[in-house]
Amino acid sequence: MGKYRYTAANVAPGCAASLVVQSATVIRKTLLLSALIGLALPIACDSDDDDDMGTGAGTGDSDGVPADFAGKTNPLDGDSGAIASGMAQYTQLCANCHGDTGAGDGPGSTTTPPATDFTAMSNADDFMLWSITEGVSGTAMASYSGMSETEIWQLISYIRTLQ
Repeated sequence: MGKYRYTAANVAPGCAASLVVQSATVIRKTLLLSALIGLALPIACDSDDDDDMGTGAGTGDSDGVPADFAGKTNPLDGDSGAIASGMAQYTQLCANCHGDTGAGDGPGSTTTPPATDFTAMSNADDFMLWSITEGVSGTAMASYSGMSETEIWQLISYIRTLQ
């Protein structure tokens, strides 16, 4: 606040209404600017780094993966039983958003950012394990921490067949 305080006692009668209108205009402009900044932040903050599950454009780099997950690889990679189990899980848990073919075009894929297109991504195993287990902040991707690590590896095994 400034060091002057306007009250009915120290403002001429004609000026009081003008101050109210000017204040309302400043408030409206401030709110509009705040809203525009709020809309621009997701665009400005969106990066196409290698870990972006939102676009599925990852290249397999594990930067940013927490130590609990970093360096882990799928012990069930290529296992036909794991792929079959993962397919059942995918159909139940993932297809609504990611689509039957993994293209990110399921009926629930109207989220922002959109669901990952698994057919076009190549994120590292440790990143996928982390993303599925913990969820992805700022997206509709929920945490599946209630699944066992083996179940998540089965799911990842199936997702790899979609690529």
